[in-house]
Amino acid sequence: AGIVRESGCGTLVDPTDPAAIAAAIRAILDLSAADRDAIGRRGLEAHLETYNWEAQSARLLAEYGRLTSRPW
Repeated sequence: AGIVRESGCGTLVDPTDPAAIAAAIRAILDLSAADRDAIGRRGLEAHLETYNWEAQSARLLAEYGRLTSRPW
């Protein structure tokens, strides 16, 4: 949810509420093609810039080092 909120790459909905899921799908389908494309681009940008192994591994290894007091 945080990634979706932060990047604006989608719509959050209660996954246990079929009506809410349907409404969210309809809302996305009702957007213009340009707006739907923008959502997709924001998701791709979030992946390429932040949410990928290359970007996250340094943070993870730094945290391991902090927790163990040893370099990783």
